[in-house]
Amino acid sequence: KTFLRYDNLRRLIKSINKFYPGIRIIIADDNPTNQFQRIHGPNVSHYKMPELMGYFAGRNLGLSQVTTEYFFSTDDDHILTNRTDLRVLVNLLDKTNFHLVSGADEHRVRKFACTLRVTGNSTHACLEQRRQQYHEIP
Repeated sequence: KTFLRYDNLRRLIKSINKFYPGIRIIIADDNPTNQFQRIHGPNVSHYKMPELMGYFAGRNLGLSQVTTEYFFSTDDDHILTNRTDLRVLVNLLDKTNFHLVSGADEHRVRKFACTLRVTGNSTHACLEQRRQQYHEIP
């Protein structure tokens, strides 16, 4: 999802292509028509939304276009670096009963790092958030 940050978006796309070449990039864009800029690339799917639809509508549009088992969602003002390892997230999904995993901006780890656990049964569920140290998943 992007809004009024095309320079940031181009920087993000460049970083994705550098570290994960060929990965499909889905962009939901609700910029006003007079500020809209088409983003091109062999692996880029850029969707122009009605103006000012908002964050959640953009996320939903992007998610509706996913055709793979996994997807990675990020904001347009983030970038991937040589320290970004999406395999860690995929391993968590493959080797646990987790349905959702997330990462943290290395400058904000103390603020946002946590583990989420879903407990319950087939009719009732609860999401528990724990602040704790992380360890390798066997």
